[in-house]
Amino acid sequence: MRISRPHFAALCLAPLLALPAGCVRAHFSPSSTDSGGSGEGGGTGSPDLRICTSTNLCTATQAPANPPTPCDPVCQTGTCPNWCNQKCSVDNTGLPTCVPAGTRTLGESCNITNGSPNQTDTCDPGTICINAGGSGEVSANCFGLCRTPIDCLGGSACTSRPIASGTAYVCDPPYDTCSLDLASSCCDPVNDVTTCNGRPGTCYLLTKDSTTGNSRTVCEYASGGSGARVACTYSRECLGKLTCSPTGQCQRVCNDANPCPQNGVCTKDTTGAQYGYCPP
Repeated sequence: MRISRPHFAALCLAPLLALPAGCVRAHFSPSSTDSGGSGEGGGTGSPDLRICTSTNLCTATQAPANPPTPCDPVCQTGTCPNWCNQKCSVDNTGLPTCVPAGTRTLGESCNITNGSPNQTDTCDPGTICINAGGSGEVSANCFGLCRTPIDCLGGSACTSRPIASGTAYVCDPPYDTCSLDLASSCCDPVNDVTTCNGRPGTCYLLTKDSTTGNSRTVCEYASGGSGARVACTYSRECLGKLTCSPTGQCQRVCNDANPCPQNGVCTKDTTGAQYGYCPP
């Protein structure tokens, strides 16, 4: 599980040779020269020994045996030129790169500047700004970068989402497991189409919890645009009130209080005890 991201305002004031391990985001001032300096070798001022270093956001089990070059976008380590104002992200093809860091945090709305070859955005280190939802969706949010689900909070999946000409692997928003008390344990994928338990977003039904057999839901930041019987890979690609069924198409969500039309069977084999999907 990804450890919580620290705030990056801490100053490391010790001299360079005495810097403690894990010193993060110190303010860096370049070496100064006196008024008589005339370029290389001409100054007599003392260098500022404070230094900015990369911040390891990973646990030991998350760190790869062979870190990517030039930097690790999940752990935020590597050889970016200036960790004071940069972060490790991925370029437009999905390869690691060093870009300016933003200040928006996980889940917050953000802005994207698409350039070549890199996307820059307003998200903080360890996250990337991605257009949420399906085709034509313009809203964007900060998603946590990942390699596997161990990098994600709350058991959510690490999946690929499109960026410019490539893809980035990011954590889904947190999953909720339903219980008999549906109102407090998970959002309602049948009716909760404009808010997710009071938050902006769309509620989607996922595959069931393998331990309890209960249904699971997720509050996506925006909905997809695919209607019923349209092919899908993820539920987030469908319109609200639909889920991506095992047959790979968007189908209507149902439960005991909201049965399928025309006496159709509400199938719960893969979606759990509380919610199912109707025939196409």
